[in-house]
Amino acid sequence: MDLKYCAVIPARGGSKRLLQKNIKLLAGRPLIEYTIRAASDSKRISRIIVTTDDIEIANISRGFNIDILYPRPSELASDTASPIDVLKYVVNKIETDKTSIENVILLQPTSPFRTGRHIDAAIDLFSKSDADTLTSICKVKEHPFWLWKQDTDQIIPVFSMNHIRMDRHKLPQYYIENGAIYIVKKSTLFRQGLYGSNVIPYIMGDAESTDIDDILDLEWAELLISKNFVTFERNHE
Repeated sequence: MDLKYCAVIPARGGSKRLLQKNIKLLAGRPLIEYTIRAASDSKRISRIIVTTDDIEIANISRGFNIDILYPRPSELASDTASPIDVLKYVVNKIETDKTSIENVILLQPTSPFRTGRHIDAAIDLFSKSDADTLTSICKVKEHPFWLWKQDTDQIIPVFSMNHIRMDRHKLPQYYIENGAIYIVKKSTLFRQGLYGSNVIPYIMGDAESTDIDDILDLEWAELLISKNFVTFERNHE
Protein backbone atom coordinates (compact mmCIF):
# COMPACT_ATOMS: atom_id res chain seq x y z
CA MET A 1 0.00 0.00 0.00
CA ASP A 2 1.34 3.42 -0.97
CA LEU A 3 0.47 6.13 1.55
CA LYS A 4 0.61 9.30 -0.53
CA TYR A 5 0.16 11.64 2.44
CA CYS A 6 0.66 10.27 5.94
CA ALA A 7 -0.24 12.72 8.73
CA VAL A 8 1.63 12.57 12.03
CA ILE A 9 0.33 14.29 15.17
CA PRO A 10 3.07 14.29 17.85
CA ALA A 11 1.65 14.89 21.33
CA ARG A 12 3.87 14.73 24.39
CA GLY A 13 2.37 14.57 27.84
CA GLY A 14 4.89 16.97 29.32
CA SER A 15 5.15 20.70 28.76
CA LYS A 16 7.17 23.23 30.73
CA ARG A 17 5.12 26.36 30.02
CA LEU A 18 1.61 24.86 30.16
CA LEU A 19 1.20 21.58 32.02
CA GLN A 20 -0.52 18.86 29.94
CA LYS A 21 -0.97 21.43 27.18
CA ASN A 22 -2.15 19.01 24.51
CA ILE A 23 -5.21 17.98 26.50
CA LYS A 24 -6.09 21.35 28.03
CA LEU A 25 -9.74 22.16 27.37
CA LEU A 26 -10.49 24.74 24.71
CA ALA A 27 -14.19 25.56 24.46
CA GLY A 28 -14.86 22.32 26.32
CA ARG A 29 -12.72 20.06 24.11
CA PRO A 30 -9.18 18.71 24.57
CA LEU A 31 -6.75 20.75 22.49
CA ILE A 32 -5.54 17.72 20.53
CA GLU A 33 -9.09 16.98 19.40
CA TYR A 34 -9.09 20.01 17.10
CA THR A 35 -6.09 18.71 15.17
CA ILE A 36 -7.42 15.15 15.00
CA ARG A 37 -10.73 16.43 13.64
CA ALA A 38 -8.97 18.66 11.12
CA ALA A 39 -6.91 15.73 9.86
CA SER A 40 -10.03 13.55 9.72
CA ASP A 41 -11.82 16.22 7.67
CA SER A 42 -9.06 16.19 5.06
CA LYS A 43 -9.96 14.43 1.84
CA ARG A 44 -6.30 14.01 0.83
CA ILE A 45 -4.69 12.43 3.89
CA SER A 46 -4.09 8.69 3.48
CA ARG A 47 -3.51 7.83 7.15
CA ILE A 48 -3.50 9.65 10.49
CA ILE A 49 -1.15 8.70 13.31
CA VAL A 50 -0.94 10.11 16.83
CA THR A 51 2.33 9.38 18.59
CA THR A 52 2.47 10.02 22.33
CA ASP A 53 4.09 9.02 25.60
CA ASP A 54 0.95 9.86 27.60
CA ILE A 55 -1.82 7.34 28.32
CA GLU A 56 -4.50 10.05 28.66
CA ILE A 57 -3.64 11.50 25.25
CA ALA A 58 -3.67 7.98 23.82
CA ASN A 59 -7.11 7.27 25.31
CA ILE A 60 -8.57 10.53 23.96
CA SER A 61 -7.14 9.78 20.52
CA ARG A 62 -8.63 6.27 20.54
CA GLY A 63 -12.06 7.86 20.35
CA PHE A 64 -11.37 8.59 16.68
CA ASN A 65 -10.74 6.34 13.70
CA ILE A 66 -6.99 6.88 13.63
CA ASP A 67 -3.80 5.00 14.50
CA ILE A 68 -2.07 5.42 17.86
CA LEU A 69 1.62 4.81 18.48
CA TYR A 70 1.85 4.48 22.27
CA PRO A 71 4.05 4.56 24.16
CA ARG A 72 6.57 6.71 22.34
CA PRO A 73 10.15 5.91 23.39
CA SER A 74 11.27 8.09 26.31
CA GLU A 75 14.20 9.54 24.36
CA LEU A 76 11.66 10.93 21.86
CA ALA A 77 9.42 12.42 24.55
CA SER A 78 11.77 14.89 26.21
CA ASP A 79 11.90 18.67 25.82
CA THR A 80 14.99 18.31 23.68
CA ALA A 81 13.63 15.58 21.40
CA SER A 82 13.82 16.52 17.73
CA PRO A 83 10.54 16.53 15.76
CA ILE A 84 12.56 15.15 12.84
CA ASP A 85 13.55 12.11 14.89
CA VAL A 86 9.91 11.63 15.93
CA LEU A 87 8.77 11.71 12.31
CA LYS A 88 11.49 9.24 11.30
CA TYR A 89 10.44 6.97 14.17
CA VAL A 90 6.83 6.97 12.99
CA VAL A 91 7.78 6.30 9.37
CA ASN A 92 10.01 3.39 10.39
CA LYS A 93 7.26 1.92 12.57
CA ILE A 94 4.55 2.23 9.91
CA GLU A 95 6.46 1.19 6.81
CA THR A 96 6.51 -2.53 6.10
CA ASP A 97 6.99 -4.69 3.03
CA LYS A 98 3.41 -3.83 2.07
CA THR A 99 3.25 -0.21 3.21
CA SER A 100 5.28 2.66 1.81
CA ILE A 101 5.01 6.36 2.72
CA GLU A 102 5.64 8.99 0.04
CA ASN A 103 5.04 12.27 1.92
CA VAL A 104 4.77 13.10 5.62
CA ILE A 105 2.48 15.81 7.03
CA LEU A 106 3.39 17.16 10.45
CA LEU A 107 0.34 18.51 12.31
CA GLN A 108 1.19 19.92 15.72
CA PRO A 109 -1.69 19.74 18.23
CA THR A 110 -1.08 23.31 19.38
CA SER A 111 -2.71 24.77 16.24
CA PRO A 112 -6.44 24.36 16.93
CA PHE A 113 -7.73 26.61 14.14
CA ARG A 114 -6.02 24.86 11.24
CA THR A 115 -8.81 22.92 9.50
CA GLY A 116 -9.21 20.13 6.98
CA ARG A 117 -9.77 22.80 4.34
CA HIS A 118 -6.37 24.31 5.11
CA ILE A 119 -4.68 20.91 5.01
CA ASP A 120 -6.19 19.99 1.64
CA ALA A 121 -5.32 23.39 0.17
CA ALA A 122 -1.72 22.94 1.34
CA ILE A 123 -1.57 19.43 -0.12
CA ASP A 124 -2.96 20.68 -3.44
CA LEU A 125 -0.30 23.38 -3.53
CA PHE A 126 2.46 20.92 -2.66
CA SER A 127 1.31 18.30 -5.17
CA LYS A 128 1.37 20.80 -8.05
CA SER A 129 4.91 21.94 -7.24
CA ASP A 130 8.41 20.51 -7.37
CA ALA A 131 8.92 21.35 -3.71
CA ASP A 132 10.62 19.16 -1.14
CA THR A 133 8.89 20.92 1.76
CA LEU A 134 5.83 23.07 2.37
CA THR A 135 5.44 25.11 5.54
CA SER A 136 2.47 27.19 6.62
CA ILE A 137 3.21 30.84 7.34
CA CYS A 138 1.49 34.09 8.32
CA LYS A 139 2.42 37.76 8.12
CA VAL A 140 4.76 38.97 10.86
CA LYS A 141 3.20 41.26 13.43
CA GLU A 142 6.46 42.92 14.43
CA HIS A 143 8.56 43.74 11.39
CA PRO A 144 12.21 42.62 11.62
CA PHE A 145 13.43 45.93 10.19
CA TRP A 146 12.34 47.57 13.45
CA LEU A 147 14.34 45.24 15.69
CA TRP A 148 16.94 46.49 18.16
CA LYS A 149 19.65 44.63 20.05
CA GLN A 150 21.52 45.51 23.21
CA ASP A 151 25.13 46.59 22.86
CA THR A 152 26.74 47.17 26.29
CA ASP A 153 24.66 49.96 27.87
CA GLN A 154 22.82 51.08 24.74
CA ILE A 155 20.72 49.58 21.98
CA ILE A 156 21.51 49.56 18.27
CA PRO A 157 19.42 48.56 15.24
CA VAL A 158 19.69 44.94 14.13
CA PHE A 159 19.85 46.17 10.53
CA SER A 160 20.49 49.92 10.33
CA MET A 161 19.04 53.25 11.44
CA ASN A 162 17.63 53.69 7.92
CA HIS A 163 15.63 50.49 8.42
CA ILE A 164 14.37 51.73 11.79
CA ARG A 165 13.18 54.96 10.20
CA MET A 166 11.21 53.26 7.41
CA ASP A 167 7.47 54.04 7.35
CA ARG A 168 5.15 51.08 7.76
CA HIS A 169 3.74 51.40 4.24
CA LYS A 170 7.26 51.11 2.79
CA LEU A 171 8.17 47.93 4.62
CA PRO A 172 8.50 44.80 2.45
CA GLN A 173 6.18 41.97 3.48
CA TYR A 174 7.76 39.37 5.74
CA TYR A 175 6.31 36.10 7.01
CA ILE A 176 6.88 33.70 9.88
CA GLU A 177 6.11 30.01 10.25
CA ASN A 178 2.96 29.44 12.28
CA GLY A 179 3.65 25.76 13.02
CA ALA A 180 0.26 24.56 11.73
CA ILE A 181 1.20 22.50 8.65
CA TYR A 182 4.42 20.98 7.37
CA ILE A 183 4.57 18.68 4.36
CA VAL A 184 7.83 16.99 3.47
CA LYS A 185 8.82 14.24 1.08
CA LYS A 186 9.91 11.15 2.97
CA SER A 187 13.14 11.03 0.97
CA THR A 188 13.88 14.64 2.00
CA LEU A 189 13.06 13.93 5.66
CA PHE A 190 15.63 11.17 5.89
CA ARG A 191 18.24 12.96 3.80
CA GLN A 192 17.98 16.61 4.91
CA GLY A 193 15.43 16.82 7.70
CA LEU A 194 12.25 18.86 7.68
CA TYR A 195 13.44 21.39 5.10
CA GLY A 196 14.58 20.40 1.64
CA SER A 197 16.30 22.55 -0.95
CA ASN A 198 12.98 23.81 -2.34
CA VAL A 199 10.59 25.09 0.33
CA ILE A 200 7.23 26.62 -0.61
CA PRO A 201 4.77 28.53 1.60
CA TYR A 202 1.12 28.08 2.45
CA ILE A 203 -0.13 31.43 3.72
CA MET A 204 -2.70 31.53 6.54
CA GLY A 205 -4.48 34.36 8.35
CA ASP A 206 -3.70 35.70 11.82
CA ALA A 207 -6.54 34.11 13.80
CA GLU A 208 -6.23 30.69 12.18
CA SER A 209 -2.46 30.81 12.84
CA THR A 210 -2.99 30.89 16.62
CA ASP A 211 -0.47 28.62 18.38
CA ILE A 212 -1.03 27.52 21.97
CA ASP A 213 2.17 27.78 23.98
CA ASP A 214 1.04 29.20 27.33
CA ILE A 215 -2.08 30.11 29.31
CA LEU A 216 -2.41 33.51 27.62
CA ASP A 217 -2.50 31.81 24.21
CA LEU A 218 -5.22 29.49 25.49
CA GLU A 219 -7.30 32.38 26.78
CA TRP A 220 -6.82 34.22 23.49
CA ALA A 221 -8.06 31.16 21.60
CA GLU A 222 -11.12 30.98 23.84
CA LEU A 223 -11.85 34.62 23.03
CA LEU A 224 -11.50 34.04 19.27
CA ILE A 225 -14.03 31.21 19.47
CA SER A 226 -16.47 33.17 21.63
CA LYS A 227 -16.35 36.13 19.20
CA ASN A 228 -16.70 33.86 16.13
CA PHE A 229 -13.38 34.98 14.67
CA VAL A 230 -12.66 31.37 13.67
CA THR A 231 -14.88 28.83 11.96
CA PHE A 232 -14.76 25.07 11.58
CA GLU A 233 -16.10 22.54 9.10
CA ARG A 234 -19.63 21.40 9.79
CA ASN A 235 -18.65 17.98 11.08
CA HIS A 236 -16.64 19.67 13.82
CA GLU A 237 -19.92 20.55 15.46
